Amino acid sequence: MKFEKADVSQFDLVYSMMLRAREKLFSENCFQWDERYPKPQMIRYDLEHGYTSLVTEDGNVVGFFTSNSVCEDDVHGHIVWSYDDDEWVILHRLCIDPVYQSHGLGQRILQCFEQQSKEQGFKSVRIDVFSTNAKAIHIYEKFGYKRLGEAMCERGLFYIYDKIL
Repeated sequence: MKFEKADVSQFDLVYSMMLRAREKLFSENCFQWDERYPKPQMIRYDLEHGYTSLVTEDGNVVGFFTSNSVCEDDVHGHIVWSYDDDEWVILHRLCIDPVYQSHGLGQRILQCFEQQSKEQGFKSVRIDVFSTNAKAIHIYEKFGYKRLGEAMCERGLFYIYDKIL
């Protein structure tokens, strides 16, 4: 498995993968991603600023994620973080192409992401996840992420997690 920084020329690849994943989430009654989020301009912005990484395995692009130290919504202000310093990273929009789902890729991506983040000097990882995304919640809790609180957005309830690396 390899992470490669994506660029704006890969917008169609990333956006179409997100749309396929959204369709799969909808079929599972999880409405985390809808017409309001993530918007095409958000994905383009992430690509333009180097926040998006493609995940490849055996020469195939199997997913992508966005990571940075920018809180997009003002929903984390009430959270008391486990490690409250400048050395944290947020994992946003972890997406696995539905063709490659159910093979443990999410867990392996998370392990690699944590290792890479630690090597880059980050002390913790922050994540928020839609309250009905049972698969993601299971993985994060299995990997030791601690639920610190909740946040209500226009799309619904999110759980907020972090993990000290």
